[in-house]
Amino acid sequence: MKTTGIAQRITSFSISIVILGLLITLSVTGYVLYQQSYSQSHEHAHRQMDAMVKSLTEPLWSLDQSAIQALGEQFANDPNLYRLEVYYPEDSAPLFTLQRPSHNPHLMQLEQEIHYRDQHIGRINISLAPEDNRAAIQRYLLYAATLALTLAALMSLALRYSVHRELKQPLETLGAWAEQIARGHYDKSAEDIKENELQKLALQFSYMAHMIQEREEELQKLSSATEQSPACIMITGANERIDYANSAFEKVMGYGRAEIIGYPIRALYTESDKEVWNRARQQGRWQGEINATRKNGKQMVQWLIVKAQYHNDGRLKYFICAFTDITQAKLQQQRLEYLAHYDPLTNLPNRELLKARFDQATTSPQAQSGRLVVAFVDLDNFKQINDECGHDTGDKVLVEMADRLLSNIREGETAARLGGDEFILLLSNIKNEEHCELVLKAVQLTLAQPCTIEGRSFSIRSTIGASFCPLDHGDLDTMIRQADQTMYRAKLAGRNRIGIYNPDHDVQFTIQHESLRRLKQAMLQNELELYYQPQVNMVSGQVVGAEALIRWRHPERGILPPGEFLEAAYGTEMELLLGKWVMDAALQQLALLQKAGLEITISINISPRHLQSPHFLSELNELLRKHRKADASFLQLEVLESTSLSNANHVNQVLNLCQKQYGITAALDDFGTGYSSLTHLKDLPIKKIKIDRSFVRDMISDSNDHAIVQAIINLSDTFSVDVIAEGVETVEQGSLLIGMGCSIAQGYCISKPMPAAELIDWVNGYRPIAEWMPPAPVHRNVY
Repeated sequence: MKTTGIAQRITSFSISIVILGLLITLSVTGYVLYQQSYSQSHEHAHRQMDAMVKSLTEPLWSLDQSAIQALGEQFANDPNLYRLEVYYPEDSAPLFTLQRPSHNPHLMQLEQEIHYRDQHIGRINISLAPEDNRAAIQRYLLYAATLALTLAALMSLALRYSVHRELKQPLETLGAWAEQIARGHYDKSAEDIKENELQKLALQFSYMAHMIQEREEELQKLSSATEQSPACIMITGANERIDYANSAFEKVMGYGRAEIIGYPIRALYTESDKEVWNRARQQGRWQGEINATRKNGKQMVQWLIVKAQYHNDGRLKYFICAFTDITQAKLQQQRLEYLAHYDPLTNLPNRELLKARFDQATTSPQAQSGRLVVAFVDLDNFKQINDECGHDTGDKVLVEMADRLLSNIREGETAARLGGDEFILLLSNIKNEEHCELVLKAVQLTLAQPCTIEGRSFSIRSTIGASFCPLDHGDLDTMIRQADQTMYRAKLAGRNRIGIYNPDHDVQFTIQHESLRRLKQAMLQNELELYYQPQVNMVSGQVVGAEALIRWRHPERGILPPGEFLEAAYGTEMELLLGKWVMDAALQQLALLQKAGLEITISINISPRHLQSPHFLSELNELLRKHRKADASFLQLEVLESTSLSNANHVNQVLNLCQKQYGITAALDDFGTGYSSLTHLKDLPIKKIKIDRSFVRDMISDSNDHAIVQAIINLSDTFSVDVIAEGVETVEQGSLLIGMGCSIAQGYCISKPMPAAELIDWVNGYRPIAEWMPPAPVHRNVY
């Protein structure tokens, strides 16, 4: 059905209002004119009545009936007079009567009493027709209506033109503009529309078009980002069927876009996870891990986020879903969780899981009577298998031994591997020491049974140390250390033995425990400090460095050298704490030296256990951030050569990282005193070797020591590393070293170790030893 336009409707409505107004005006005007005419006729009738009364007064007073009759006839000549009656006061019959027929319903009926000299002398009744002005009024109204209709017609034309120009055309322009916007064209301007309310509307259209354009651009960016996003994104309707899926979804799930559109989303997930959508519908959002099935039927794990969107009335509009494939991450996490608790070679529990099971076992009823035992199992001569047959064979032997240990323990007991050929058994319900030895002897016999690996037969013997859990439950580290010490004493007694730890008879344990307690207290009370022994170039006389040596300022015994207290810390957590403290104090002193303008190397001793600690690099990095003003390239780590490194590859990586990242170099201390000097020199990034003082002390009188020192100096040249002699106590020793090719030394001949507060003054005031300096050149005059 065709509808009229808004301009035509506005025009028709306006004209109708004008015409209606004119009609109302004409009607009111006609009514007013009629009322005015009627009022004028009424006034005329009263004047006429007054004239009649005045004329009849004298005849009525004189009772002159003939005069009354004559006046009545005279009044009857008035054509508008239809009735006239004149009475005496007491008479009911009129003295004069005029009665004419009339069909005029608007006759005016007038009656008046006649008085003369305060006496009632008669009355008069008349009926008069009003003056007939209707024709004149009608002519006036007709003229006025004609004029009004003419004006209405002109106004209609003017209004139609104005509405067309001021409203219809701008609205048509806005309509065309809206169509252009719908087609994506946003460049229309509001300048074509005159400045009025419609132009304001046009400006709002322009602003709307601008905002739509910006939002469309944002949507295009969002759409592009969604398509290129590595996250899988899908949108479902309220019916939970997929309306959209991006490229990542197709790639991960294996569905094409055409086949996934309209697919029920619950069909992608396992039955137990389908409640997710109900929760998302109720709560508006859900996120978490969920199991899904790819198109090829393979299971996967997703991290899924579901967001529900609602209408204003609360009805669900759609779901926005985004997920990432965490299948590999979950597998890796499971693998890491496994490795965090199990040994990857033997699949036995590691120390972490062992500790958890120990804590659990100590709360069981069996632990209340002290029948929990930690046994330390060490395979005798296992190193020989690795050396002769290789590590692969050694690993297979370890796996076989682990399986045999598992076969010897009961339910609720644990067999764990600490590393290398060291195992721990956590045994429960052990009645006494005899029972413990009986159980462990069975373990030894099982391990000793011949096993064939790669065609070779092995018979593995073992030494075991055991420790009973005390009544106060103790702690695992202490019990392992006790069992380890007991095992070591048993091994020294001849191997293939069983030892039971007895704390009541172990005085050494008590002494060590007290020493550790006091040493820890000394650290907390700042009783430890570093002394520094200078290192000089004997030939140039330059101070090149200083070795940091720990001292204990004991409140009762005075200054204690490291030999008096460090032994108790070996193999304990205290060893690592002391190592970190030394690095902290040395870096602080290094910053002070550099602030004073001295660029010398500070050497610190690092224990192998500390160097191989998994936290060493993080601790070093933490301390370097703490002492930012210290140039770490002047710090040197001294590795004790006489100690075996169980993980040389790890140490090599650590030292290389220290050198490359921080400029920290490494030196090999006490060179020549151990059994792996060349191995360390070959495998580790060593920049300096230190000749042990035991060789320097007697090299003048002992030809063997002299030969060893010379060999070490020659070896340093071969490996292109620096060499320094420690323990130089005489000028003669220094002179001999210079002649042998070693120019850097430290020792009492140069200076004793000194507190940090004295080092700067000593360096600034050092005077080289003249005997070590090269002779001054002799200048001769030539004539």
